[in-house]
Amino acid sequence: MKRFKIAIGVLITAISISSCSGFLDETPDNRTKIDTVEKVGEAITLAYPDATYATFADLSSDNAYDSQRILREDVTNTETFFWDNIRDEGSDTPTFYWNAAYKAIAQANAAIEQGEKMLVDLQEKGKLKEVRDLQGILGEAYIARAYSHFTLVNLFAKAYNPATAASEMGIPYVTEVETVLIKEYDRGTVESTYNAIEEDLLKGLAWIKLRVVEPKFRRYHFNEASGHAFAARFYNYKGDFKESLKYSAIPVDGSTLRDQIGTLSLDSEIVAVRYPSADEPANLLIGTVMSRAGRNAGGRYSFTATVANKSGSGLYSNSTNPFGKEWAFTTLSYTASDMLYIPKFGETFKVTDPTNQIGIPYTNMTLFTTDMVYLDRIEALINENDLASALDMLNVFTRKRTQEVSGRDVLTEQHILDVTQDGKAQSKIDPFYVANLSQTQIHYLEYLSDLRRRDSYLDGTRFFDVRRYGMPVTHAATMGDKRTETLEKDDNRTVFQIPVMAIQKGITPNPR
Repeated sequence: MKRFKIAIGVLITAISISSCSGFLDETPDNRTKIDTVEKVGEAITLAYPDATYATFADLSSDNAYDSQRILREDVTNTETFFWDNIRDEGSDTPTFYWNAAYKAIAQANAAIEQGEKMLVDLQEKGKLKEVRDLQGILGEAYIARAYSHFTLVNLFAKAYNPATAASEMGIPYVTEVETVLIKEYDRGTVESTYNAIEEDLLKGLAWIKLRVVEPKFRRYHFNEASGHAFAARFYNYKGDFKESLKYSAIPVDGSTLRDQIGTLSLDSEIVAVRYPSADEPANLLIGTVMSRAGRNAGGRYSFTATVANKSGSGLYSNSTNPFGKEWAFTTLSYTASDMLYIPKFGETFKVTDPTNQIGIPYTNMTLFTTDMVYLDRIEALINENDLASALDMLNVFTRKRTQEVSGRDVLTEQHILDVTQDGKAQSKIDPFYVANLSQTQIHYLEYLSDLRRRDSYLDGTRFFDVRRYGMPVTHAATMGDKRTETLEKDDNRTVFQIPVMAIQKGITPNPR
């Protein structure tokens, strides 16, 4: 594997918001000393990316169409839609996320390095309470480090496939605090990256139950519930469904799912605040990120309300509901762009210049929820060919997402076939393990994928499903300078390009 000598901080590139200057930009002597258990815990609060992939990932998926509102066109929106290299480095771009993720990793590494040293000392002194507290903090740190690398590898490297993972480039997996001017990194492979993620994840899960966090802050930190949610997702992406089932235990009756129907009568602004709130029981992990996602009114290319609600095929049309009823989502649309909007982002504006009222928008976003775990468990059950259990859970989830259900509305296998056979499914799946699936399992997965697509709209995770399920996606400009591009299975454009500054310092770019 080719190795590169690169300057300290090369993984964090130049960015447009000055407050994001990287932890790695500081010389070792200027860094805050982490010399107590409390300070290790404080350091971990910054071990989460303060950025999101939601906007650019969603626009790169099949959640995007040409609204034909040419006046709404802008360069970044067009580049993202057509899977071109995105030049913008501001918030809600791949470069911005890359920077934020490696900043978070650096913070986790600092906490782990000092915490592990302290742990040995505390164990030798027999300070059992401090040992347990520190182990809990380290558990969170290892999981947080794994999570940042997990999102990076799913944005900047190919989807996991055991047949190709050992030959496909991964992403730099950073586990040490940088203490020298010149540091060697390599991208490794997708396989080595996933192995390192799994090692960190399992190490963290062994200690995470010891983590003690004030209740009001609990949902902003990895804990046992959100750690298990991450593990369930990780193993589904890897195709290890037995392991996914171990970590996705959840009440089958849906009692822990989000009350989507109960929010339909509420004002959309209230829904937007409540959706990512720490007071919402369904939220397992919340991220506070620098993002304008909550005020994104759509460019020329977006998921238009016209397409989403189209009779007969629209994702949110009652034509795609197996009971023929309305889906239970608060859906709005912007007049100027026709973009479909579901209120799920709560924004806080941090004023940096009171005189001119200039500042930075911070947005709360759900990273893991009980709904996600529920769907991940169904996915694992289908792949393990436990279709009876999967059908029971699909019935519960479908009813929870349907308005005015009655006792007669019970999902059957025939319902699933009716809305997926003959090309009716929104999702056309072809995962690396497709040869192990029956046609019925494929239809179940297509139905599940459509359910997840509705639930995850605007979150960005639909793009991960496009990649790992090998879904073809066609994007077309249908007015003016017409252009059509199709993203095929294993297309090189299913990965975002490495940031320019990182490439200039020696990191191998992704092929195009």
